[in-house]
Amino acid sequence: MNGALSKTTIALIALFAAACLEDSRAHGHHRAAFDRAAVSAWLAPAANPQHIGSARFGNSIEYIGFDIDPPRATIGQAAHVTLYFRCLEEVNADYRIFVHLDDPTGRLDRIHADHDPAGGNYHTDVWRKGDVVKDTFSFTPTPGLTALDFWLGFYLGDDRLPVGTLAGVRTDGLNRVLAATLPVQ
Repeated sequence: MNGALSKTTIALIALFAAACLEDSRAHGHHRAAFDRAAVSAWLAPAANPQHIGSARFGNSIEYIGFDIDPPRATIGQAAHVTLYFRCLEEVNADYRIFVHLDDPTGRLDRIHADHDPAGGNYHTDVWRKGDVVKDTFSFTPTPGLTALDFWLGFYLGDDRLPVGTLAGVRTDGLNRVLAATLPVQ
């Protein structure tokens, strides 16, 4: 080898260097370059949701409320939900939204509706202070349900944003907020 580095050594050094670099998506460093015009459909000039909410996730995100269409979920038919959040402070991580739709009796399986905000089009690490963000998802109630407890929160990997309630919103100590108990027909 006469002092020259082998291809394997060079590859290992490159891998080590890459592993030491910070992931800029995890810290919001690409916020300034983000094309905000592309997300205008996910911004609400003002939120006036059908169902008012009041909770904070971390110090950065306020849950304002939600709309649901149709107003009463029906077994076997998709229900479409629009969540509204206000960005209180810039978020320096790319959180996902979790939605747990639980049978209040505990007899039936949970419906999971975890997703990236705004269908993956407007990640939390590019939200700006003052933004009111619309987020949509759908679910289909399964046979046997008469109601669903609608829980929500934010997570990144195994970590959840801590919940701070504002005015009588129920939490369960697991950093999730009970948005509503939805009737099902």
